Amino acid sequence: MELKQSEKKQHVDLHRKIALRERLIEKAIEIWRKEGAPVVHLGPGENCFDLEKLLSNPDIKAEHLLAVRRWLDKINGGKN
Repeated sequence: MELKQSEKKQHVDLHRKIALRERLIEKAIEIWRKEGAPVVHLGPGENCFDLEKLLSNPDIKAEHLLAVRRWLDKINGGKN
């Protein structure tokens, strides 16, 4: 079955978003490793000892993503 033009565009857009997400995750893990794989504080009583594992979880909590973003901003002096 042939995809309609709008479906093709949605398909391409989805692939671009997935590729961007993967690049961002790879960059975050690269920075984390370069920093010596430190523990990332996620919230009260929650720490991340393995950022690669955390970011590979498709059900990651939005609060954890925000905490990782804050950690990256802190490491990069707000350049993210």
